Amino acid sequence: MSLRIFTYMKGCSAPEVDNHAVDEEIYEYSFKNPASLMRLIPIFRSCDLIFDFTEGDSFSDIYGMKRFYTQSFLKLLAIRSSGGLVLGPQTIGPFQRPMVRRIAQRILKGSLEVFARDSKSAKNAVELGRLDVTTVTDVAFLLAYDENSYRGVCREGQNFGLNVSGLLAAGGYTRSNQFGLTVDYLAYIERLIGWAVGRGMTVHLIPHVVGGEDELDSDTGICRELHRRYPETVLAPTFSSPMDAKSYISAMDVFSGARMHSTIAAISASVPVVPFSYSRKFEGLFESLGYRYCIDGRALGTDEAFDRTVHYICSPFIEPDVRKAQEEIGRRCLEFTSALDGIIAEGADGRFRSR
Repeated sequence: MSLRIFTYMKGCSAPEVDNHAVDEEIYEYSFKNPASLMRLIPIFRSCDLIFDFTEGDSFSDIYGMKRFYTQSFLKLLAIRSSGGLVLGPQTIGPFQRPMVRRIAQRILKGSLEVFARDSKSAKNAVELGRLDVTTVTDVAFLLAYDENSYRGVCREGQNFGLNVSGLLAAGGYTRSNQFGLTVDYLAYIERLIGWAVGRGMTVHLIPHVVGGEDELDSDTGICRELHRRYPETVLAPTFSSPMDAKSYISAMDVFSGARMHSTIAAISASVPVVPFSYSRKFEGLFESLGYRYCIDGRALGTDEAFDRTVHYICSPFIEPDVRKAQEEIGRRCLEFTSALDGIIAEGADGRFRSR
């Protein structure tokens, strides 16, 4: 069979599925280059299956219409051209505009299989008419890492990893509180740094989306600026891959972050984590794991968010709850990999082409 996976995260590779050979081919395309998009058509037609994970959380219009339309174009092209589109585990919605809902409905109904990474997303898909949705969890929980590669960065005492989102610090892509935060995000971050340093903790400022300091979606610039203001902190390096970032996070004693995949890296590496939520995707994912330590940045005031974060970090229950969540992660990941094996086997037999 021919299986090509289009991914938006550097460092990812094709899956290994028992008893099935899966070839990996990376094709670069750009919406600024129409010819590169046209060349996708014969590639898609040659595929028995196309898997689309939409970056885990971008099948929604909360990040703006441009991202939604570009992501949807590829899905609709895959549905039209290939043996079948499989929506991998991801957040589905919210879809706030009527036109967006109609496009999402067409994609959901036209997909061969749909996996949600939380029950709220599954419910959203059902409301749009896709009744057979399998709820599993995020595949990023399975990301490999080296737990020893960054042990040398840790100092004596407790090491607190803090991921600071450049996107939230900027007010979103619109620069005007795009996500409707009720928390003063930067004031909250600076209070956390001051509190942790005052307790003798070593604060590691960890950018998880990396890029140039002036790039709106990058965490690099704000982390460097905070390190300049608080030189007693440790500034993490620019990571070469998601696995590299997870390896650094795994060395922490406790972690908090607003980039969802940074918090996924933490909990799957057995690090107690307090996610800072700017979207229902956080609560949807972590609540489905029985993990109750999210800070809702759209409902709490700055003082309450800070107090609750400190309470969670100091809670004696957070470590055993991490272990319980890991058990549920293992169960859900096994469910997905088993389903994936079956899907690929069916595709290898050519049964999708005859539907």
